[in-house]
Amino acid sequence: MSDQQPDRGPTGTRASLTPRSAIRAPVSRGISPGSIASVVRTIGILLATFVIVVTLILTVGPRFLPYQTFIVLSSSMDPAIPVGAVVVTLPVPKGDLVSGDVITYQRAEEPDIAVTHRIVRLTGVAGALIARTRGDANLVDDPWEVTLSPMVLRVSGYVPLAGYALMFAQSPTGRLVTIIVPALILAAMWAFEQWQRRVWRRSHTPDGIRIVTPS
Repeated sequence: MSDQQPDRGPTGTRASLTPRSAIRAPVSRGISPGSIASVVRTIGILLATFVIVVTLILTVGPRFLPYQTFIVLSSSMDPAIPVGAVVVTLPVPKGDLVSGDVITYQRAEEPDIAVTHRIVRLTGVAGALIARTRGDANLVDDPWEVTLSPMVLRVSGYVPLAGYALMFAQSPTGRLVTIIVPALILAAMWAFEQWQRRVWRRSHTPDGIRIVTPS
């Protein structure tokens, strides 16, 4: 008579049963508050960095780099350059200028006022180069002629609406806002992160996994 062997599984090992109460349902993870807060923080940092970089380029850059910036205060160059824009100019030899270029210059009669207009005609007189200018929105040429210096500031581009922001930032209220607004943004980001954490903790177990016991 042969001894009876215990039942074995298909692989020759003893079969075992897993308690039903230990079965875990498929894990479903939501978006963690850390992820949302990280996205919000990243967007805030990128926006703040962009504003700071543009501000430094328009205000501090001309002190160290070979370009100048000017705020457009009138609509004489509409629609090519709108009022409130900041034009960026580069110095070029007067011989490189052609009719149609937009230049920024100061008249001898009004040295404190910068004019940004388009050249409509260039004339050489006794070795000097004379420019006649006009604003795009004006119907007639400017009533003066400009004797060009060896290097002339030619407009290379502009940043729309930046002039309004720069003028506001230079006012007492603007200086205060530039301090308060970043602080409020940082406080709002911190409050949002804390709120997301509380919501997430209320709907998840400590390890972030929902455990379901089959009936």
